[in-house]
Amino acid sequence: MQKNQTRKKIKCLIIFFLSVLNMGNTYVSKPVQPERILENGKSSMVLIYIIEFRDILCTPCSESFLDFSLSLPLEFQKENTWGIVVFEPGRQTNLGEKIIAKKVRGFMNGNQLHFPVFIDFFHIFKTLRTQATQLLLLDSTSLTVKKYDFPLTAKQKEAILLAVMESL
Repeated sequence: MQKNQTRKKIKCLIIFFLSVLNMGNTYVSKPVQPERILENGKSSMVLIYIIEFRDILCTPCSESFLDFSLSLPLEFQKENTWGIVVFEPGRQTNLGEKIIAKKVRGFMNGNQLHFPVFIDFFHIFKTLRTQATQLLLLDSTSLTVKKYDFPLTAKQKEAILLAVMESL
């Protein structure tokens, strides 16, 4: 019974994320003066990681991701950053949902990452999967979405961090 409620909550969150991602595609033209969509002093940027499960199991594979994530301000991680773990259908499902969830929790806790992570057991984000961990940067002031693949170059990392700091 509790597992079904958890699945329903996850489905609702995934639908919400898809709606947020789709929202950027519905605007035909950019407003003349973009206004901040998020108020109350919150950042106008949101980061969504599409995390490849294999990268969690491979220390060198996750090095760039961890380096970047840990360089984000703690408040920004907690309030403006989300992660979605994706994996190849059929492969990791043999491990079982509980084992995958435990490995993800261990990775997050062991590396002191402080943003919520959702596991895509239903493979809803399979079309976004590129075999590498990715970063989606949603900017509400310019109504844009940018995508970066890990490992990030030094120039990309610097530009993203500068944009994040300016949004605070």
